[in-house]
Amino acid sequence: MRRLQRPSRVLKWVSTVLCVLIAFAFVFSTRQGITWHSPGLRYELDLGLGAIGCGWRPEGWRLEDERYPPRPGWTAGRYAGRPELCWWILSAENRSWQSVSVPLWPAFVVVALPAAIFWYRDRRSVRATLHRLWLWLTPKRPRKVTLWLVALFCALHLLSVISGVAVFELMYNFFTEYRRGDRVYPIVERLFVLLVWSTPLWGIIWAFAWVRLRNRLLRRQPGCRCLACGYDLTGNVSGVCPECGGAITGSPARPAD
Repeated sequence: MRRLQRPSRVLKWVSTVLCVLIAFAFVFSTRQGITWHSPGLRYELDLGLGAIGCGWRPEGWRLEDERYPPRPGWTAGRYAGRPELCWWILSAENRSWQSVSVPLWPAFVVVALPAAIFWYRDRRSVRATLHRLWLWLTPKRPRKVTLWLVALFCALHLLSVISGVAVFELMYNFFTEYRRGDRVYPIVERLFVLLVWSTPLWGIIWAFAWVRLRNRLLRRQPGCRCLACGYDLTGNVSGVCPECGGAITGSPARPAD
C-alpha cells in the first residue's frame, strides 16, 4: 500500500501543476497571442484565443510567392478589442496555410478530473497538514517579539511589496493599454517608495501582531492553561502559575485535550 502512495502523490502534484499552467495559458491567450515559425516557414505553432494551433504549408507552396513572409522564431502580439475565443476544434485552409486549433478547456477538464480524484483520496494528509499547522500556530508556551522575528517580517514585507507592485504592473499592462505616463503609475510608484522606506516600522508591526495572534489562539486552546500567559497547568494544584506567578482562575486543573 505504501508503494502506491508515493506515485499517487507525485501524480497528484503533477496534475495540479498542469491545471495551473493550462489555466494561466488560457487567461494569457485571451489578450495576447504567441506564434512560433520554423526556420523554413513550413510549420507554425501558436497560442491564442484560448486554444493551441498548429499550421503547415500546403503542397505547391513557395516562399517566393509570399509578399510579406513572417519571421522565423517567436513572435507575440496583442488583440485589439474583444475577439471571440475558440471553444471547439476548428480547421482552416487557404493558399498559404492549413491549420487546426484545439481549445484548452478540454485539456483542463481531462487533467483536473484525476487531480480531484487524487486530492480526494489523499484528503487525510491534508487534514494532518492542517493539524500540524494549527499546532505550530498555537504553541505550548507564549511567544515574544524578538529581533530575528522582526528581521524575518521585514524581509517578508519587502518581498511582498516588490512582488505585489510587479504583479500589479504586469496585470495592468496585460488588461489595459498601459503607458508610463498614466496617472496610475505615479501613485503606485509613490506608494512603493513609501512602503519600502517604512519597512522596519512595518516589520515591527507585523511581528507584534503575529505574536499577539498566536498567543490569543493559544489562550483559546482547550485544556488547562493560564489565562494570563497561556502556560500549561496540567496537574498544577498550587493555585499559582509557575510561569507568570498569577493566580489561577476559572475551572479547576484538568488534563489538556
